[in-house]
Amino acid sequence: MAEDCGRKYLLLTIVVASSLNYYCLAENCPRNLTHTVVNEGAKTSFQRENNGQLVQWQVMPSSVVFNKLKNITNYDDLVTSQFNNVTYAVNASELTIFSSTVAPQGSMPYSTAGLYILNYRNPNCTTAANLIVISNGPVCSCDASDLNNVQLTCSVVYAESTTQPNYPILTWRNSSGGQVKQEQPNPVSVDSYTKKSTSQLSIASGDARIYECQLTFSTAGVAPYNYVASSIPDFSASCSLSNCALTTPPATTTVMEPTTPVVLNCSAKNLTHTVVYEGTPARFDRLNNGQSVQWQVMPSSVVFNKLKNITNYDDLVTSQFNNVTYAVNASELTIFNSTIGPQGSMPYSTAGLYILNYRNPNCTTAANLIVISNGPVCSCDASDLNNVQLTCSVVYAESTTQPNYPILTWRNSSGGQVKKEQPNPVSVNSYTKNSTSQLSITSGDTKIYECQLTFSTAGVAPYNYVASSIPDFTATCFTSCG
Repeated sequence: MAEDCGRKYLLLTIVVASSLNYYCLAENCPRNLTHTVVNEGAKTSFQRENNGQLVQWQVMPSSVVFNKLKNITNYDDLVTSQFNNVTYAVNASELTIFSSTVAPQGSMPYSTAGLYILNYRNPNCTTAANLIVISNGPVCSCDASDLNNVQLTCSVVYAESTTQPNYPILTWRNSSGGQVKQEQPNPVSVDSYTKKSTSQLSIASGDARIYECQLTFSTAGVAPYNYVASSIPDFSASCSLSNCALTTPPATTTVMEPTTPVVLNCSAKNLTHTVVYEGTPARFDRLNNGQSVQWQVMPSSVVFNKLKNITNYDDLVTSQFNNVTYAVNASELTIFNSTIGPQGSMPYSTAGLYILNYRNPNCTTAANLIVISNGPVCSCDASDLNNVQLTCSVVYAESTTQPNYPILTWRNSSGGQVKKEQPNPVSVNSYTKNSTSQLSITSGDTKIYECQLTFSTAGVAPYNYVASSIPDFTATCFTSCG
């Protein structure tokens, strides 16, 4: 029997493997945990009361379906062997998560998104809260192809506890700050690890107001565990759109092509394909030969009427973009933020095909900006020891016109190549694709396997002025689970 905790306590039995752990659940622990919302990759922490006693930290990772409860510490400040000090650090005041993830990554077999549980011994009580990790969003976009039914869309992709979740709340406001619509959409699965919540708003043709979509999160409810924090996460983020209903739909659905005469090689300077991670800056270099050039882009997020002018033979960014997105000088085009979809006041992704038109010599050169959202990520499925599967995947956005494709290469611990393939990408959502490779290993194989990500050439069709080079990029992940 569990001891009598006094005051108003509730007895809870948590079954872990074959043992029973009893916790008295106090209405108020020395310090209750609070729900936390962060962006993927961010460092964060949960605070506890430093009252001189040792506590137990546990987690139910969002990426785990069965046998969810994992011990991070066992009434000491030592992280257990199933984790490592690269993932967590514990002291008398807090639990630190070094990288917030939506899926297994590197040597970490679970996501860090999930439900975190803190067990005190004195008083004997339990408190818990969710770590919600945002993979992408909020992202605002607009469909004005039918001016009689202009649709604004706001979405967020995220990972969190599947046990007792907080749900996204999306609130639309107009330029005067008035609330137009608020809803808690039903999330839909994007993949094995993330969910997507989407809200749509219909506006009238000619409506030139700015519309803002604000993302917040709900409480987590009281079931099945009444020791989970009842507070609302202290988090808010927003995106906005303007002049959407004034957009004229394209007259045709054909892709516009550059009118500049094309030669196979610009002796001035050819562009080269570039691969970067989401949120980082990028640039394309050009020859500073004293002349003005034209920069164009075919964003990966645009389906029709793709070709957009960034500059028109000057160093001035056109009005459809802004200097927050691009900067141009005599030597380069700078992209301040590499994105996979529309973001903030930028109506398009910055991922896509970039085109540079010279006048002297009269020629065109182009290259892709490939933006990685997540990966490469290695994981393992050893549920069937007769068929152990290693998986390597990458989520990315790039040109849909003339793409470079991910190449995934498996190597064993001695460096020998085991498998190499260029998987067929599958759509994750409107903006990103996923390329995945699997490797079967035998039961008992404890070797470390490496998966290396590179990219292919872009081919020669439909545009022969697109760079034929291989992107100068490589990234790896590791796994061992035989």
